[in-house]
Amino acid sequence: MNSTSELWRRVMSVNLNGPMLMCKAFLPLMRGRGWGRVISVASATVAIASPVSIAYRASKMGVIGFTRALSATLGDDGITINTVLPSLTRTAMAEDLPAAVVDASLGRQVIHRMAEPEDIAESVLILASEEAGWITGQTIMANGGLAQALARSRGRRLSDPLTLRLDVGLPQAVGSSIARPRQLPVSASDAPALAELSR
Repeated sequence: MNSTSELWRRVMSVNLNGPMLMCKAFLPLMRGRGWGRVISVASATVAIASPVSIAYRASKMGVIGFTRALSATLGDDGITINTVLPSLTRTAMAEDLPAAVVDASLGRQVIHRMAEPEDIAESVLILASEEAGWITGQTIMANGGLAQALARSRGRRLSDPLTLRLDVGLPQAVGSSIARPRQLPVSASDAPALAELSR
C-alpha cells in the first residue's frame, strides 16, 4: 500500500465527504417537499481485487456503505438513495490511462467498449424518475456486463442457481419483533461481484 496520508485524505474528502456534504445541504429541502432522489456514483472497480488505487477503491466502497446506511433514515420521507457503479467511462480521468489498462478493463466486460457518459447518465435518469420510487439503498451496476464476464472467467455457469444472504431494504417489523434478513435467490451473473463486495 503506497498511498500517502495526504493522498488518502484528499481522495476521501472528494469521493466520500463530497456525497455526505451534498446530502447535508439538500436533504432538508427534499424532506420539506416529501420527495427526493439521491444518486451517488461509485465505481465498478470495487468488485475487482487489485492492489491499484487502494484509496480510490476504498472511498468508492464507502459510498456504497453510506448509501445503504442512509437509506434506512429516508424511506418514510419519500426520498430514495442509490448508487451507480460505472465501469471504465470515456471521461477526462480515463484519457491518460495506459492502453494495457484499458484493454484489461474492457476484457473483463461482455460489452467490449468503453462506456460513454450517456450510458451512465441513462442509468441515473432511471433512478431519478418517479417510477423508481420503490428502489432505495441499492447498488446499480452499469458496467457492460462485468459480473457476467467475471463469472465466465471463473468457470461458473451463468444459469447456476445461487443463494446469498442479503439484508434487503429496511428491517421489516413483524408484530413486536424484527424480521431477520431473507434468503434470496441470486443469479450467477450477480454472484461474483457480490462476493467481491463482501470480502
